[in-house]
Amino acid sequence: MTTSLSEKVTSLWLGSTTTLPRIFSAAECWDEEHLPSTTKLIVFTLHHIEATKKVSDRTYYVYRQSEQAPTVDPRLAIAQLVQPAESGPVVLIDLDIIPKGVFHIPVSLAEFIEGTEEANQQLLLTPNFSFTDLHVDTSNGISSPIGKCKKLWMVFPPTVKNIGLMKRVDGQRAKLTRIGRSLEGGLVFTTNSNEAIYLPAACIHAVITFEGGYLIAIDFVTPLSSRPLSTIVDVTLDASGAANTFREEVMARFLVFVDYGMSCKFENLAIASWIATLENINRYAKDFPNWKRRAIKIWDDFFMQKKGGEIICAYGDHGKGNFIAHFKEVHMWQKPRVQKRTLGDVVEGSVVEKQPTRKSKIFRIKT
Repeated sequence: MTTSLSEKVTSLWLGSTTTLPRIFSAAECWDEEHLPSTTKLIVFTLHHIEATKKVSDRTYYVYRQSEQAPTVDPRLAIAQLVQPAESGPVVLIDLDIIPKGVFHIPVSLAEFIEGTEEANQQLLLTPNFSFTDLHVDTSNGISSPIGKCKKLWMVFPPTVKNIGLMKRVDGQRAKLTRIGRSLEGGLVFTTNSNEAIYLPAACIHAVITFEGGYLIAIDFVTPLSSRPLSTIVDVTLDASGAANTFREEVMARFLVFVDYGMSCKFENLAIASWIATLENINRYAKDFPNWKRRAIKIWDDFFMQKKGGEIICAYGDHGKGNFIAHFKEVHMWQKPRVQKRTLGDVVEGSVVEKQPTRKSKIFRIKT
């Protein structure tokens, strides 16, 4: 689906996130012995609902019309698999009824990008007519319908324009209706149980269920993930701010992505991503000192393993001096006076290490 894209659309994706969204075979993702049938999942779901009658005991969430609805009977989601309710589909999220680690990153994804640290396995029950409005996931993700479930995905790259439009409608409903026509670089995919969709970090997307059933999803990290997260940080964390829980998730993920990128010899990208959004990083660090301490530890651990002479500053010439001292004095918590390169320039091939480096190959609701 991505082989015939225009050069403009391709550049919007590659210029703003890790790579293009893609469809893979779901068979690559499942541990075959754990592939569940819809019948078993329904039985497990009913048992789970019965065991957690009190709302306070629930480990899952009930949604109706894209909003949490804890007073709604969760069994309606199962009933709606037989008799859909167009005006009010009930969705169950985070059902803990199958073993963790049974769904994985497809091996063939490594042709385009390497992923690791699989986490946040989610199982959702989504009847027909379920709709998830435009939203941003902070991580890379793989999702696949189960059984007869079928979904349509409308996906958009996290360009500065698109993230800015999302910010404009933050806290409002009907986002797709309000800004869908103005978003750039949009793609449409359909998936069934034979297919798994990869969505790159910070991908903006909306999802429609046109045949009800279960969906499984996982998050993971790539060496390039700090770049798209830096865009979200830069746009969403101005004076007006974003939803606190989402903001905290973005900033926590950003540290993880910077740390992982540096461990995979993508220091140039990690450093550039940090500097590109330093103003908002400083604002957040002042309000959350624990986050700042974690950030300092990540940089200290990285610099303990490096010699300052091995790294060349991507944003300014530090001459013959030690890069570590240069970074801490000029870039770690201060905005550079002159930014010589854009983040995109760094990604496209500025060399940070003198020796060659290898090329590497959750408001959040996932439906």
